Amino acid sequence: MRALVIFIFCIALSFAEETASLRSLFAAVQKSEPLRASVWLVEKERAKKDSLKAAFFPKIGASVGAEQTNQPSVFQAYRTLTLGLQAEWNLFDGFRSTLAKEAQESLLASSVENEESTRQKLYLQVIEHYYGYFKAKSLLQALAAQQHELEANLARLERFYENGLSGLDALEALRAQIAQNAYQRNSAILLAQTHSENLEWLTQKPFADVVSPSQQSHSNPCELPDTAPMPSFHFSQIALPLLHDSPSAQAESMLLLTPSPSAELRAFDKQLDALHARIGAYNYLPKVDVFARAGYYHFDKFYIPKLPTLPFALTIDDSELHGVQATIGLQVVFPLFDTFAVQKEREAARYEYLSAQSQYQHQLRYQSHQVKIAQNALENARQKITWTKTQAKSARIAYCYAQKKFQTGLISHTEYLTSLATDVAARASFEESFLDYEMAKAQMIFASGGKLEDFIQ
Repeated sequence: MRALVIFIFCIALSFAEETASLRSLFAAVQKSEPLRASVWLVEKERAKKDSLKAAFFPKIGASVGAEQTNQPSVFQAYRTLTLGLQAEWNLFDGFRSTLAKEAQESLLASSVENEESTRQKLYLQVIEHYYGYFKAKSLLQALAAQQHELEANLARLERFYENGLSGLDALEALRAQIAQNAYQRNSAILLAQTHSENLEWLTQKPFADVVSPSQQSHSNPCELPDTAPMPSFHFSQIALPLLHDSPSAQAESMLLLTPSPSAELRAFDKQLDALHARIGAYNYLPKVDVFARAGYYHFDKFYIPKLPTLPFALTIDDSELHGVQATIGLQVVFPLFDTFAVQKEREAARYEYLSAQSQYQHQLRYQSHQVKIAQNALENARQKITWTKTQAKSARIAYCYAQKKFQTGLISHTEYLTSLATDVAARASFEESFLDYEMAKAQMIFASGGKLEDFIQ
């Protein structure tokens, strides 16, 4: 009992400023490393898309050159200086730039869906550990109530044994039950700590629910037979669009959640669009470019050879030459023959697309399969609440009568312990059924492609 109190007290102190709810945990997940990594991948794809826009605009460049030789000739000056400015603009490249841009836009959209897929997977992990923690806590509370009863009966049975009113076998059986209870409580504490540590790892913040005195389990008193048991703790619940959302409703619930492709499948679909766009880029269409160049040149001191005497006047000097030269042109390149390399690359791209399309159809059918499984699990979890509620109520009634009979000596201590263990197990199963129902809701929403944060109450 002391270990349980210390465990709950330490957890409450570490998180006393805020009651841990699914919404607060979801908010903390936004700063997790996997989600930040997905955000950076989105930015990477966006930067790639922006870089592809350059293909639709002219490219402008400048050049400068200087040379000097120790032996000038007729064809090369002693010093040469050139300055140039060139501009190129692709008018048509066989739609390669357009298709590359479309493919990159699809990859960008895919990365956005991958980010959402990562977020929903993290949310689902948080939900599983969140309700797993409360399941361990439910078992701890039930075992604490059982421990209280066992310790009270141990003191009573020890007095009976000392006075010769009880046998050693009954006393040792009770001590064995207390030891087994302590073992189970330690296992439950470890399980609760594991879920708490996993939540802290996912959210990067300490986790614990604040346990108010009214929520703590007491000495397991006998309730009236007509009193319906309820969970002894509060937790975040998930609201599903059901015609009959009450788990105890007698009518069959009809789920109004319409399945849609999950974020992971939507990302896959965008990747298919990118692969399909790349197929068209492999073609034999011509490439058309327009270019313009302007340059300033300066040649200094050519080598002037000696010329024979000519019948006419000819003057050649070694003065410098300079001027500006401008050129404008249109270039059209037709691919004629490349040993069918482009055709083979197009076929390879088409086969890659067909392969990915088959995988997508398989994953789409798999999601439908998962939706059916989640639907069956949800209905089973809903019915389990009714079953365990009846079980807990009956076990409590049986325990109350067994306790009175044991106090008056009408039944043996073994029968009393059996009734007590049945009552504790039934109570824990009833409370766990609520948590299993919440987890089944989350699995149903995730399988149906919904956003978990939209269904948290």
